[in-house]
Amino acid sequence: MRANVAQIFPRYSARHEGELLSPYADVRNLVTVSIGVLIDPIALAIDLPWMIGDRPATHAEIRDDWQALKSRPELRTWVAKKQAPLTSIRLTQDASDALVRHRLQLNVDYVRKFLHNWDEAPADSQLATASLCWAVGAGLNKTRPSFVEAFNAGDWFTCRQHSHIDETNNPGVIGRNRDQELCWSNATVVTARRLDPSWLWWPNRTPPDADLHTLALKAIELGIARTTKPPES
Repeated sequence: MRANVAQIFPRYSARHEGELLSPYADVRNLVTVSIGVLIDPIALAIDLPWMIGDRPATHAEIRDDWQALKSRPELRTWVAKKQAPLTSIRLTQDASDALVRHRLQLNVDYVRKFLHNWDEAPADSQLATASLCWAVGAGLNKTRPSFVEAFNAGDWFTCRQHSHIDETNNPGVIGRNRDQELCWSNATVVTARRLDPSWLWWPNRTPPDADLHTLALKAIELGIARTTKPPES
């Protein structure tokens, strides 16, 4: 994954997930923590460095809190923060940051097995794919084969069509879908105009023409795009 994408991903995903250091049940009744990181089944939760106050939580305490959420399907209609008083275990901020980085890298390692042009793909397309994996899982070769075929062909327009996440009873993904669509549009322009694929345009839109060099230098000045040099026009 390009360094600029890895750097911006936590901020990108927190826009859609928020961040909570206590566990909660999501809209599918799956236990989750941090920036939308699934810890379901319990094996994904049991060895995390949970704390209760200033001391580490025991495995029994972790199981009890996890089960307290899992056993109440009505919690799927509760916002995450409202569920916090139901549990005692918490992650530290450092542990949450490390968990996000670790899960992101696991997703990237997995998709690189079948997205054969991953390393060369435009930064915006990597961000959109990381976003999709975060929401639906990294097994896109099994769940979205048409997406994988389009990605390997460098057809970012078709990737956009096959990366939409169902918004039914899940309004939280509406913003994620919009951001992914913007990323795919940017990647399409980057490839069509043969721009530097390392340049990350999100959260802005790639200009269709204008003075690209001037715009790129301004983006660096504002800290908008995460790269060390402007794209070539």
